[in-house]
Amino acid sequence: MTLPTHEGLTGWTNRQYFYSTRPCPYGLLIWSVPGGTVVPSERPRSAGGGGMDRRRADIIVDAGCGTLAEVIARRLAPHRVGTVDTETLSDRDLHSALVDSATLVLGARGTGGLLAAVLIRRVRKRLPHVSILVCEAFASEHSERIIQYSKAGADGVFDVTAPGRDGLGSDLDPLLEALRSRLRHPAPEPELRALDEALPRSGASTIIMYCLRNGSQQLNVSAVASTFGMAIRTLRKRLRRAEFPGCDALIRAGRHLTMVESARRHPHWSREELARCFGFQTAASLRMSRWRLLRTLGAHGGLGRRLRELLDPSL
Repeated sequence: MTLPTHEGLTGWTNRQYFYSTRPCPYGLLIWSVPGGTVVPSERPRSAGGGGMDRRRADIIVDAGCGTLAEVIARRLAPHRVGTVDTETLSDRDLHSALVDSATLVLGARGTGGLLAAVLIRRVRKRLPHVSILVCEAFASEHSERIIQYSKAGADGVFDVTAPGRDGLGSDLDPLLEALRSRLRHPAPEPELRALDEALPRSGASTIIMYCLRNGSQQLNVSAVASTFGMAIRTLRKRLRRAEFPGCDALIRAGRHLTMVESARRHPHWSREELARCFGFQTAASLRMSRWRLLRTLGAHGGLGRRLRELLDPSL
């Protein structure tokens, strides 16, 4: 097998790390680095004071899911896929590895046996914008596990019990589609960080961040209520009691915030192109949707006002 060449990768060193390359079954080169491996598209920058290069991977997979990482890298090429040991990596290096990544994929446990819910809470403390997907073989209590992970801060849970393509689970294709969607439209980091700092730590804030972070997904109020194991009426009551906007308004706000990030990453897109990319027929219908959302948010307190400030008025 003839592998593509990447000048300067093999044997490149600096004071912190040694980088080497190894072939994969699907003909890609992977950097071997402390704490994991990544599929490269360019020579790594100097790590400076240590840590991992923040631009290395589009998707990070826990080191305990090596087979899944290789399948994702093959099916989603040329996107960069890396693995890190999320359990043993320091908070600083984990932050550096994930800060620009669209998604973190975890198994039920870390390489040392730490539960995924614990790892999710650890990541959420510093990275409110990163999407976290959990892959687990559900022998039983499927819905209970989904609720548990969602309350910890996960954005999706996928069952890998039934045999499917690539020898993995029947949820492999939905997992890949969820990854593609997040790669196309990543969540807006600055806006979600600002909102996370402003929100009090509560169950309602977890629901709010879930809605805002998943603006590129096909969410509705019923799906959100099911994800968190409550009735629609209970969900609405909890948000109303906390004086937050309703779930439908939060979902629409998440969609518009994701548009802000897409416009930031693709400044050459016209308003018509941006509107069609998010399911609007015209730029005028996008502006009308945004005007209605701003009017709804204006009827609420601090969070509504903060969301109004963060929505780009130029869209």
